[in-house]
Amino acid sequence: MDTITIESFALVSQRAHLCAGSHDVDDVDFPLVTEPIRIGAHAWVAAEAFVGPGVTVHPHAVLGARAVTVKDLDEANIYVGNPAKFLRARTIHG
Repeated sequence: MDTITIESFALVSQRAHLCAGSHDVDDVDFPLVTEPIRIGAHAWVAAEAFVGPGVTVHPHAVLGARAVTVKDLDEANIYVGNPAKFLRARTIHG
């Protein structure tokens, strides 16, 4: 529907859903609306998570299993739940 960019060393786990399209629910014709998604370098979208249209998952960010985000995720932070909420900063070793 729109561009989905997955940068170097990013992971998108099984059954994760990257949804770059939706509909304008306020328009009687219900037209398709699309926005690109970007998964930054070294980021991880875990199993069965959902990433909505227009979202950027910044480098090193983590979206936990079954979490849902329709907003950008800041660099090197971990998010969980529905809707996704900040859990903690990611500690990157090595």
